[in-house]
Amino acid sequence: MKKLLVIISFVCFSFLLFSCKGSANKTSDNSSYCYADTYGYVGGETYHNDYLGMTVDLKGDWFIADYNKIFEQDIETLSQFYDEETAKKKVMSVMEHQVALLQIFNNEKLADADCFFKLLMNSKQSSDLVQDGRQYLQESINKITHPNIRISGEIDTRNIGGKDFGHVRLENNSGDHSKIFQDIYAGKIKDNIILIQLTYQDDAAYSKLEKLISGIKFE
Repeated sequence: MKKLLVIISFVCFSFLLFSCKGSANKTSDNSSYCYADTYGYVGGETYHNDYLGMTVDLKGDWFIADYNKIFEQDIETLSQFYDEETAKKKVMSVMEHQVALLQIFNNEKLADADCFFKLLMNSKQSSDLVQDGRQYLQESINKITHPNIRISGEIDTRNIGGKDFGHVRLENNSGDHSKIFQDIYAGKIKDNIILIQLTYQDDAAYSKLEKLISGIKFE
């Protein structure tokens, strides 16, 4: 899973897909936990976001990530390539333009998870720079410079919950581990770029994430 976290960090920063604001935990009694402002909330086994008019069905063994822990891990990962202060500044610069609305994985212990789901929202200021999700993805993948990250196929359009999203798949070919895949979806809703990021290791893990995607609905 350490390699999985590394690819999460690389791709998040290439796509400007990271923020650590907000926190929540799903518990066995299905209590509701609220986020501030536009973050939405989890009630029972459903994530609700009234601002976006969106729900996500969370039925199954899904756990909401600890935002602070992921934040610290991303700084740790970037510290392999930059000094700690520079790594922290890079994380903080992304936080100025983006919030993480929902981050979940399929194991109570993050280290044992084999797939990861992130829902993110860019600020209106940064979203105004592009017309739609496909343009956002095209401009973003042009910024990927890490030699182990490869674009798999072309950007296409996929319908999620009644909304069109641009889609692209990335591969991490590190050589010392099995490939790590990421599917990135981007769409523009209420003048904000909304990003859905799926990270997984094999087809079995991907099928779990596909169920999450099919459980996303927009008003």
